[in-house]
Amino acid sequence: MKKVSLYVLAGLMAGGVSAKVDSGFYAGVGVSMNNNKYKHNVVTTDNNLVLDAESFSNKFSKNTVMPEIFVGYLCVGKSFAWAPELHVGNDFGKRDSYNLANDAVDLYQTTEVKKRLNLGLDMKLGRIVEDSAFVYGVLGLDLSRYKVSYRQDEVDAAGAVDSTRTFSPSAKFVPGLKVGAGADVYTNQNLFIGGEVNYTFRSKSIKSNNQAENLGMDQNVNNKLRPKNSLAVKVKIGWKF
Repeated sequence: MKKVSLYVLAGLMAGGVSAKVDSGFYAGVGVSMNNNKYKHNVVTTDNNLVLDAESFSNKFSKNTVMPEIFVGYLCVGKSFAWAPELHVGNDFGKRDSYNLANDAVDLYQTTEVKKRLNLGLDMKLGRIVEDSAFVYGVLGLDLSRYKVSYRQDEVDAAGAVDSTRTFSPSAKFVPGLKVGAGADVYTNQNLFIGGEVNYTFRSKSIKSNNQAENLGMDQNVNNKLRPKNSLAVKVKIGWKF
């Protein structure tokens, strides 16, 4: 009997605990690489009606890293598995873009975009493969907070900066719709590692306006910055309770 017990214990130590996936709450941490793209339009109009309106467009992008925490509940059925999941992250990174705002009065502008707090609610639907991997597609709602600031340089006739103004509109949340696919692989009944690729669609712009004066011309500056659709690749580790 002792020999049998020792053999069983040795087998468990060598083979580990069964990784068969079942239902339960889970939580974990992850990090994603995000490709953030922006489209910026600026329109200036002369309040004195001396000059015609001028408009310029600019596109730029920035790759950033975003750590996150997540919680969810995995439901395992006979044929399918699904999981509602809530995640909270913070994007560390900013992007500066320098562009012409008005050629007639030599007004230039630096646009700084900071993407920060990210909130998301996902629904993952898939199936358990080989008793140890949850392979899924994901559809989710994304909400990201953007802070945009502008520095406007007024250039004199000699090409030197005559004066500088800064303008910082309030930070705004921009919603998005996320689609993607991924997999969570369980090393035992509780611990899993995973990866996901997703694409977020956004259509809302961040609008602002302010006044600028150069060469005696009073200009009304209208900015419209739109965070464009973005791609993200995520790796994560979690624990199911």
